[in-house]
Amino acid sequence: MEMGMQSRIKDSLPFTAMVIVEFGEVVMVTLAKAAMNSGMSNLVYVVYSNTLGTLILLPFFIIHTNRINRPPLTFSLLCRLFRTNTVGCQKTQYKLSPES
Repeated sequence: MEMGMQSRIKDSLPFTAMVIVEFGEVVMVTLAKAAMNSGMSNLVYVVYSNTLGTLILLPFFIIHTNRINRPPLTFSLLCRLFRTNTVGCQKTQYKLSPES
């Protein structure tokens, strides 16, 4: 009986995590709307949002990089990442263009 309960909890973790992420996103959008309505500039909000995200994620990054051995960052890998990002940006701009 106990193993079945642990299995259910383990199976429901992705769903629970997604619900928490969606809840956080709704809270963020609501706060952004309230801030914009009270006169905060869009650029100031973006700076505050990015700073907060950096401060929250930085400790996890530091802990993670000290724990594992990563493969080397080669020129070939950098070229692949650049190409993927360029294609992704082009697709996003194409989707958001007014004439499409």
